[in-house]
This record gives sequence, C-alpha cells and structure tokens, in this order.
Amino acid sequence: MGKKQRDCVTCGAPVGYLDRQHCCRCWRRLNEHAAKAACPGCGHDRVLQQDTGRCVICSRVCEECGHPVRSPQNCLCRNCRRKAEQRAAQQTCPRCRRPGYLRETTGWCGHCSRSRQEKKPLRICRECGQLRRHAGLGLCSACW
Repeated sequence: MGKKQRDCVTCGAPVGYLDRQHCCRCWRRLNEHAAKAACPGCGHDRVLQQDTGRCVICSRVCEECGHPVRSPQNCLCRNCRRKAEQRAAQQTCPRCRRPGYLRETTGWCGHCSRSRQEKKPLRICRECGQLRRHAGLGLCSACW
C-alpha cells in the first residue's frame, strides 16, 4: 500500500490508493456486500446459487417432502430420515402378515404378542340373584 492519500469516507482510516474513497477493509466489505442478495427462501443477504437462485442452505431440500436440509451429507430432512429408519427396522409379522416390530420372545408383532383381555368372573346379582356378569354396582346388565 502506498502513502496516505486521504481518509476513508466510511470509517476514517487511511486510504492508500488515488482512485478510491474507502480504505481496504471498507472496500472489501462493500465488494462482498455487492455480491450478495436477499435469498427468496430465508430472506438473509447471501451469495445466491446460479442453478436455484437461492442461497446454499436453502438450495438443499429433502427429496421426499421438499423441506430444507441443513447438512450437505443428508438428502432427507430430519423427519423423513427418522421415518425411513423406522420403516427399515420393521419386518413382516409371520402371524398377521403386516409390517411391525417383532418381539424376541414370541417372534410376532406387538399386536399379535399381546394376550387377550380376560372376561370378568361371574357373580351373583344382588337384585335378581342369578349368576351373571356384572354391569356395575353389583347388578347384572338386565337389572342395571
């Protein structure tokens, strides 16, 4: 850099070039700001990509749903990636032939592995005295 020619019009630092009004720091900041534009996706001032017209972050979108993907290593968003992992972990149940998570103890899915609900035992109705299942308050369904 040459001798001080004048002061920068922005910050007051010395300018060493005859044809400039700004110092080297302000000159670089102005050039970088001129290369940037408002991204239509996020609204931030960033350098836009030629093929998409959006910034680098907004240009990466999920292949399934179109939501933004932040990491350059991923091609799916967080929700779609989680759903894909869950689908990959499921297997076909040999009993009901539906996809599900097979239990180690039975080898079936959770629905098929559960034991059936047992019926309530028969009791004597306090109104009619017959041996029946109770609906409530010690009464059978007919007396209830």
